[in-house]
Amino acid sequence: WIPRKLFFGGTALCSALRMLYLTHRAMKDNPQADVFVIDVLPTGVPYLVNYCNAKAGVLFYCHFPDQLLTMDTVNGEQGSSCGSDSNGGLLIRVLKRLKRLYRGIMDKAEEVTMSYSDLVVVNSLFTRAQVEKTFPTLFLPHDDERDDESYGERIKVLYPAIESSLSRERATNGTE
Repeated sequence: WIPRKLFFGGTALCSALRMLYLTHRAMKDNPQADVFVIDVLPTGVPYLVNYCNAKAGVLFYCHFPDQLLTMDTVNGEQGSSCGSDSNGGLLIRVLKRLKRLYRGIMDKAEEVTMSYSDLVVVNSLFTRAQVEKTFPTLFLPHDDERDDESYGERIKVLYPAIESSLSRERATNGTE
């Protein structure tokens, strides 16, 4: 019932609201859960931590920072300006500023909400490096983490499991 986007765009906002709703439903349907795994968008993580089952752990699986996927770039270069400063130039500049403000809020929300997770996992060392570069505050120790050994340890690499014919064969033969 939450739309994919609003008439003017707002796809990220609608996605964030859908994740918040799904998190609410997961908590309501599983109030005694020991851990919640949140995938794709971390919007619902603060809700779980602050308003729900305080005993449940929260793991967030970050595939890739959303703000890096939504940049107006081509091959890593900033895109050229669309439109000229003649007809509609002022309107285009205003719309670009509004979009920049909207994306800035959504990008900051991504980092802040992710920081509420007990553990963040990523799918590769490359993604971990991108997360570290994009969200440097996630690599700072929490207030309750006093020792230097925990610095940056809240983000781990969890390689996706791959089913292969070799693993099926080993399972069938009882070898590992």
